[in-house]
Amino acid sequence: MTHEQIIEDIEAAINHRTISNTLCWYIIFYHNRICCIPSNVSTPPEIILGQFT
Repeated sequence: MTHEQIIEDIEAAINHRTISNTLCWYIIFYHNRICCIPSNVSTPPEIILGQFT
């Protein structure tokens, strides 16, 4: 996976995140995909790539 593909995957994950009232989100790598989940979801730290508000 190239740097450009990673950035595109992160952008797609951010744009397609679920609707939530949370102010903080995790970017995770799960089942070979980059996804966004609300920070109130129990998440193993080893799959968290980053966090944003």
